[in-house]
This record gives sequence, structure tokens and C-alpha cells, in this order.
Amino acid sequence: MNTILDSKSEGDALSRYTVIMVDDELNILQTLKRCFSREKFRIICANSGAEGLKLVAETANVAVIVSDQRMPGMNGSEFLTRSREFAPDAIRMLLTGFSDIETTVVAMNEGGATHYIGKPWEETMLLQTVRDCVTQYHLVRENLRQQEVIKTQYEELEDWNRNLKERVLTQTGQIRTQLEELKLLSRRQEEKYVGTIAALAALIDMRDPRSRLHAANTAALSVSIATRMGLSKTEVETIRTAALLHDIGKNAMSDVTLAIFEDGLNEEDRRHYSEHPVLAQTAIDTIEELRPAGVLIRHHHERYDGSGFPDGLAGTDIPLGSAIISLADHCDREINSFYGANAVSLMLEKMATQVGTGIAPQLFPCLDQAAHDLYDSRIKERGNDLIQLEVIPAKLRIGMILTRDLFSASGLFLLEAGSELNVNNIRSLQRIFALDPLRGGIHIGMHTG
Repeated sequence: MNTILDSKSEGDALSRYTVIMVDDELNILQTLKRCFSREKFRIICANSGAEGLKLVAETANVAVIVSDQRMPGMNGSEFLTRSREFAPDAIRMLLTGFSDIETTVVAMNEGGATHYIGKPWEETMLLQTVRDCVTQYHLVRENLRQQEVIKTQYEELEDWNRNLKERVLTQTGQIRTQLEELKLLSRRQEEKYVGTIAALAALIDMRDPRSRLHAANTAALSVSIATRMGLSKTEVETIRTAALLHDIGKNAMSDVTLAIFEDGLNEEDRRHYSEHPVLAQTAIDTIEELRPAGVLIRHHHERYDGSGFPDGLAGTDIPLGSAIISLADHCDREINSFYGANAVSLMLEKMATQVGTGIAPQLFPCLDQAAHDLYDSRIKERGNDLIQLEVIPAKLRIGMILTRDLFSASGLFLLEAGSELNVNNIRSLQRIFALDPLRGGIHIGMHTG
């Protein structure tokens, strides 16, 4: 099935370029056709990798190739790799779901894909991404063409001496303008790269509701601590990336293990849990730019006294970035246990008891202001006149507010922190806990006024 949509404005510079889209699902291709029906460039669609290769080989000026990852016969990774033989300069994009990180990384590393668009996509973002890629391809081609023009004109300089200054200034201005345009596109590509990192970090949040915003909070704290310690811009950026991805290895864990708090794991589940930093490092190691972050991720569960995992490092043997991420990770999980106007101060007092054992002494002073900056306004929004209690299900009362996400003893998510209890959810919770009794109490807050 080949479908060609010609641009309405053939005089436009972009109309000379073609975008090839490959997906084995006809409804996806139809959606893509509608999405790009008003664009200036030409769209060609194919419903298999083999058909896509034929189109790439037969088509001139292929600017962008968009491929689904999961296709029968020839998957997206193989198709993008083989397409480089016929269109080596085309920009390659992978269109797939969030479920297969390793395959996505391989496709981007070996297949030459530079962009990652998740299903389901946001139409405006998809349109702008493809437009930017076609424009980038056009500018690169134009820049090469201009370089050839400049080379020819320099060879003719002896015959053009009278107008030399004017011509050089004109060409220099054109080159400067194009370089600025390329710099702008480069910044956009960097922003999209950062967005891809954030999307990968969100994968664990999608599987574990208790980890919502945890990666973002850990990254914000880590950057604040690293900055206060005077680390370089490059070091801070590596720490930020590692903090965003520090829990991505948990995607290899079972849903049951994810649903249980770390201190409730049995020996076998704890062994699997302790492997997640290594799994995370392995998953991103194929991307050379992420390898320094991978080292920091591997060691973010090490403890200052050497009792951590996976390698039992201690003291200054633990990479500084790993120790920073460990401190921020621990802080963001501890804050969920505290409510009220002095929640951050109470949390810091508790963490202070671990300095010299789990926490490096030189890092803890940098946490104080960083934690207040991040959490004080959020604590205020959820109410600072609460007192905290831990009660059994029979003692639940209307108007009480959960101060922690509530799970059954077997790990089933019931209610999120901040929920106010009413007649219906109290009865529902009491029925559930009668069938699946809790080992502890329920953490609630009550207004003092």
C-alpha cells in the first residue's frame, strides 16, 4: 500500500523533500496521513519494513524516516539500520510504546534513530517534531550547497576584485544567519533529548503509583545539593540525568515486588530488588553519552558505612554523585511520613541520626536549605495545622486525612495521601482490612483547629 500526499505549495522550499512513514497497522497510517495532510512536504506511507526499504531506495530527497518498532518480519530497529544504505543523511525517528526500553535504546544506538515518539502521541508535538526535522535536513543541505558556492566564488576572486568586499560580506552574512538557525535547531534537539530522559524516568512512576514525581523530586534535590557543593556544570548535569533515571531498573521487577515496601520484602524479593541499580546501568550503557550517569546510578544504594548494595562501597569510595543522589532519594521518600508546618524540620531531624552510617557527613549540611526550598510550599498547600496519628481501621473517623498513600497488606493501592475520609470510604476500608489485615496502623492527620 503506497499513498502519496502532494504539498499544496510546490513552490515552497520544503516541498522538494519526502517523509516516509512505516507501520504495520493501517489505522495508524491513516491517522498519520490525516495528521500531516496540510504539510508542505510530501508523505509516503508503507505497511512493512520490506516495503519501506523499497520506497527509500526509489525515492529522492528523503528527509525523515518514521518507523514503528514492533512490526512482523522486520522490526523498526532492523528497518532503520538497513535504510541507512539508501538514505544515509535522512533523520530517523522511532514510533513505539513505552514498554520496551532496551529495544528502544538499541534502535536509537544502532539504527541511527535520533528521536523517540511514544504511542499514543500528542499530535501537536508529533507535527512540530517532524517539521523541525525536515527543516533541519533542509538547512544542512542548503549549508552544504552554500559551501560549494563559496568554494566556487573564492576561485573566481581574481576576476571579482572590484566587488570583493561586498560579496564576502554578503556571503558571510548568509552563513552567519544559517549558523544561527542551526544553533536554534540544536537547542531544540537538546530540549527533546532532555524530554526523552524525563519520559524514560516516568516509566517507573507509571508502574508504581507510590513513586509519582519521585524521580523529578530526587533530581531537583540532587541538583540543588550538587550546586551548593560547587560542582561544575557538567558534573551537575550528569547527576541530574542519573537522578531522573535512578530507579529505571525497577521496571524489571515484578508488580508484586514493586507493591511491597522495601522493609517488607522476603529474602528472594530483596535479592531481586538489590539488582535494580545494575539493571539500570546495563540498560543505558549502550548509549555512550549516558555511561557516566550509569556509574552514578549503579552506586546510589551504597551506604557510607559500607552496608549498601550492589558493591558494598564505603566512604569516599562511593562516587560523590551517587552519594548525592542517595541522600536526595532517601529525603524524598522520608518526607511522605511527615505532615504539618514543621514537617521538613522533623524529617531532617530523623535523617540526622543516620549521618556517618547511611549518609556522608559532608553532604548533610547541604540538604537543609535544599529540602526547605523544595517542600515547604507543598507542605503549606496540603495543610500545616495537622497533627499526625497512627490508628487501627476500627478507629477511622469522618474528616481524617491520609498522610501517606494507603495500600492493603498484599500491596493493593487503595487511597492516595491527602484523601479525606468519609462514610463510604471508611466502610470500604474496614471491609478490606477485615479480609486482608494490616500489620501496622493507618497514618492519618487531624486538623487542630
